[in-house]
Amino acid sequence: MVLYLYVIENNGERIMIDTSTPLQARKIVKKLKELDLFPVQKLVFTHSHFDHNQGWEKLKRAFGDLEIFASENAIQNLKHPEIMNEIFGFKVPPLEEYTPLKEGDIIDLN
Repeated sequence: MVLYLYVIENNGERIMIDTSTPLQARKIVKKLKELDLFPVQKLVFTHSHFDHNQGWEKLKRAFGDLEIFASENAIQNLKHPEIMNEIFGFKVPPLEEYTPLKEGDIIDLN
């Protein structure tokens, strides 16, 4: 499986786009450390499919304090992942702490 991650950095503050799966979390942390991009302080979910957000819980533990942003279109599925879990056969935990984003919003990286 090829894994593509996007990390944007400004003055030492980093934001990562999506998380992949929990099985990829260890590889993600290892690669971020190799690239001197660890830890990430902010995370953005582009949408609610499991392959984009399933790994958030493990990465939050690895990163420590992590501010999570989510597209307002994805929030219902992220807060109540039961439907997506049932459809795809995965176990994504519900996301309870996040900042909703709508089209045109800007995330400040200092």
